[in-house]
Amino acid sequence: MNVQQALEKFKNFEPVIVAGLTFVAENIEELRLETGERVFWIYNGSDLWLSIDIESEEFILFNQIEDDIDVGGETTYYNGIDYEFDYEGTAYIIEDGEETEKILFKDFEGPNGEILRVTENVISNEIIVSLGKKITDDDLQEE
Repeated sequence: MNVQQALEKFKNFEPVIVAGLTFVAENIEELRLETGERVFWIYNGSDLWLSIDIESEEFILFNQIEDDIDVGGETTYYNGIDYEFDYEGTAYIIEDGEETEKILFKDFEGPNGEILRVTENVISNEIIVSLGKKITDDDLQEE
């Protein structure tokens, strides 16, 4: 199953097996990055969520973590592992074609390709830290 097929299933609230886990969308946010790309953040009601970039066909499975992490510099440390700064961006949540909320995010990459993402909702000041890994088409299956 490719990323586009998986996204269609999520939009229909159909289950998809993602890296061996059954994932059913409960909330889907469409975002526009400052670069103009559209991404979807899909939540299943637990600490797991997905980031899907249709254009690059990038699919990342994240697990929200509760630990406080210092992300002020070029590297950050979590669970005994150093993560190097990789990307910083701004995204806007799109509802009914309009930008409704601004999200700032930073990605840090671990030595094995893990992604530590820190997101901040500018309106609510909510900060969420998540640890993720990139998923391939082989990791996506119909239930």
